Amino acid sequence: MAISALGYLGIRSDRLDDWSDFAGSLLGMQQIDRAGQSLVFRMDDRKQRLVVSNEPGDTLAFMGWEVDTQDDLQTYAARLDEADIVVAPGSRELADRRFVSELIVFEDPAGNRIELFWQPMIASDPFKPGRPIQGFKTGPFGMGHAVLHVTDVETLMPFYKYVSNRCLTLFQNLLAGAKLSEYHTGYRAFSREVIERLALEENSDDFVFDNQMLAQVLYAGFEIGEVSCPTAYFEEASSINFSRSVKYGL
Repeated sequence: MAISALGYLGIRSDRLDDWSDFAGSLLGMQQIDRAGQSLVFRMDDRKQRLVVSNEPGDTLAFMGWEVDTQDDLQTYAARLDEADIVVAPGSRELADRRFVSELIVFEDPAGNRIELFWQPMIASDPFKPGRPIQGFKTGPFGMGHAVLHVTDVETLMPFYKYVSNRCLTLFQNLLAGAKLSEYHTGYRAFSREVIERLALEENSDDFVFDNQMLAQVLYAGFEIGEVSCPTAYFEEASSINFSRSVKYGL
């Protein structure tokens, strides 16, 4: 189970002509002619990737992240609900407008609208770029990355760290055949027998070390007990930087 890619973006802007020139003529996206006060663009075989609605200002309207299976939507919805984050199923009308089979909707602490969706619709006609280019490298990479400009990063980081940790935990449980509630925070206590039997010298000297130990413990058939405790995310809680955290996650 995983969030696989950034699937689509929605922008609010009353400068539709500027967006038409930027997305179509400069970036090379294909503008789709549709009725109504919005612009829709393609960049591959998906029916739409970028939606610009004719509303005042230039702000992010929504981000759509693709999940692998339909069950993933319910799993993420349950995890978000456990974290006291209000999550709602997307209506049939909204799914049709997004050209997906199903989706759930929630907001991050800064009020950014996040949509997780499953099974995007594929266009029947080939992609035609807005200017002469070979095309975009999308596929499993989706639209790439999203960078959010916020006024209070300290408020947002616990949310995204929590969601990332929960996603990694679910993925690891599937790979390991385990049912641990958390792999990435908390204290560890190992018996002498466990320590003596693990091939610790084969593990990394970096942050991934304790996860490698857990994997070895599970592989060796030892039982793991868990005691719940509060988790807090703050600057002193971890010294890992971005590049090392990416390596850790991969």
